[in-house]
Amino acid sequence: MPSKTPKTWSVIADHYRQRILSGELEPGAKLPSNKEIAGRWNVAVATVSRALQHLQVEGYLRTSPRGTFVADDPRVSASSRDRLARVQRVKSSLMDGETSRVTAAELVIPPLYVADLFDLEHGAQLVRREYIAGRGKSRTLFAVSWYPAHFAALLKLNS
Repeated sequence: MPSKTPKTWSVIADHYRQRILSGELEPGAKLPSNKEIAGRWNVAVATVSRALQHLQVEGYLRTSPRGTFVADDPRVSASSRDRLARVQRVKSSLMDGETSRVTAAELVIPPLYVADLFDLEHGAQLVRREYIAGRGKSRTLFAVSWYPAHFAALLKLNS
């Protein structure tokens, strides 16, 4: 039976990914050497190398003869797992430093699959709200939310 404990390299990668996504490690910031990180985590240098290579492939890091750095313009977003963990922790899918903007909100007759989810009768309406989110000029999320029609009075429909 496979172990449910995360691999050490994955834990290290998650640690640095979160620090980058939160803005704690800014673009261009230099990471400690692999040997220093290995000492802090009490792991082999090869374990650290694997973690940082993983982050480099994901676009979070870049390397040069001078060391390992946070990518200057990381075109990365939080993973679905990161966003779900954030929702559970702070009740928001937005990561630190991200902003969102509602692009549409209206009372509509939903598609059948959505109506079924809400157990609506044919022709009943829901509020459909769409928004985009991201950091700076980079958009990393497009989402659509559905709300019961009586929420329309609570929502500002014209943004």
